[in-house]
Amino acid sequence: MAPVEVQGQSQSGSRGLARLERLVPPTLRKDVDALRRSLLLVGLAGSGGALGLVLMLVTLQVVEPDLVIAAIAQPLLSAFLYAMSIVLLWRTSSIAVAGNWLAGWIFVQLGGSLVTLGGLGGPIWSAFAVVPVLAAVMIGRRAAIVWGALTCAMILAFYAAEVAHVELPVMIARESWPPMIVMISILVVVFLLLIVLMSEATKDEAILRVRELAQQAREAAIEEERAELRARQAIAANEAKSTFLATMSHELRTPLNIVIGYGELLGDEVAERGEDELSIYAERITGAAQHLLGLISDILDLSRIEASKIEVVVESIPLRPLVLELVESFEPLAHERGDALDLVIDEALPPIRSDRLRLRQILVNLLSNAIKFTADGTIRVEVRGCARDGRSCVEFVISDSGVGIPPEKLAEIFEPFTQVDSSTTREYGGTGLGLTICRRLTALLGGELDVVSEPGVGSTFTLRVPVAPVEEAHAA
Repeated sequence: MAPVEVQGQSQSGSRGLARLERLVPPTLRKDVDALRRSLLLVGLAGSGGALGLVLMLVTLQVVEPDLVIAAIAQPLLSAFLYAMSIVLLWRTSSIAVAGNWLAGWIFVQLGGSLVTLGGLGGPIWSAFAVVPVLAAVMIGRRAAIVWGALTCAMILAFYAAEVAHVELPVMIARESWPPMIVMISILVVVFLLLIVLMSEATKDEAILRVRELAQQAREAAIEEERAELRARQAIAANEAKSTFLATMSHELRTPLNIVIGYGELLGDEVAERGEDELSIYAERITGAAQHLLGLISDILDLSRIEASKIEVVVESIPLRPLVLELVESFEPLAHERGDALDLVIDEALPPIRSDRLRLRQILVNLLSNAIKFTADGTIRVEVRGCARDGRSCVEFVISDSGVGIPPEKLAEIFEPFTQVDSSTTREYGGTGLGLTICRRLTALLGGELDVVSEPGVGSTFTLRVPVAPVEEAHAA
């Protein structure tokens, strides 16, 4: 049962120190040694004021009647000045300032008591041993040496006064000195014992804090190693995935191209023979293979982007021929869906320097989505100049009057394999990779891709790319 009792006492002491810790400034709680010394200072300041009040009650029993007011005022002033050390600790966050104030006040108080209680022959002089001990445990060795020297000098000064037969006032009658000597000696022993006990308690608390910090540091180091291991595993898994997808995509594209080629040949052959039913089957085979080839190409592009294997080839790109070619190539599909396809381009725009293949891939994807999600509506392509963060840019704005996107889904549509909802996938098809690839390719080109949409009204995608890459702009 003994260990349980010790644990209970330790927990009780920790609760007491926790209460004292509230009186310590937050800046001094971070360092274990500073916290220990601050707790000593706060505890000793409180106990010093309390002992002064106890001594006042003892003194009132033996003091001369005409000195009662002084016997009451002095301990009250003493308690106030003890409390000032805690105030200084908060105002300065300096243990040295507050500690020296506390030691200095005890020194002055004891010196005054010696003057009014008969000097070295009086009952109070033994209490001077408290001052250097207090300075040692609360401030440090240098302060203990200084206050020890001052204490010795004070005692020698009173001794010299006694040798010189200097008469000192006597506040308490000499016949009352023996019980006061006993009481003061007991108070000194208690005070010194309190200093030792508090020093030990705060030392144990400091050791416990150090152990806790060491344990936390070990746990943090272990967690950091685990996080690094997980990161390495994730990177390795991502690289393996990208390599696998790139390899498999290549292996799948080759036979698919063969299927598409033979499907087209078969379609031409049966069309020449006038076998319309077989011709429809051949077209379905070719269409399905082309659709699958497009999905595989998207997966390949995404895997190459994630593996940082896509290089940006910068060249001069005249804008009008690029956009006209795109719009003309999509006009048959737009007319088939009953859509009007409009183009507005600023003729004064100069050629830009970017990657033609990647820029075209982004625009093709955006324009294809606009047509796919719009029936019997209007699709507008606008190309205009703009400025962004002090840089000259070109905006490609593709807006439609299609189904639109709910506001809560706008942040998700650029995530891989994400579409507005499952019905979209069933009705319009796709894997949800197109916009992900567009956003990441846009970032490779140093641009931005934004969207504004309203369900039932339509969507507007704005592709913003710099006129020239950042390196060339800085060089210019």
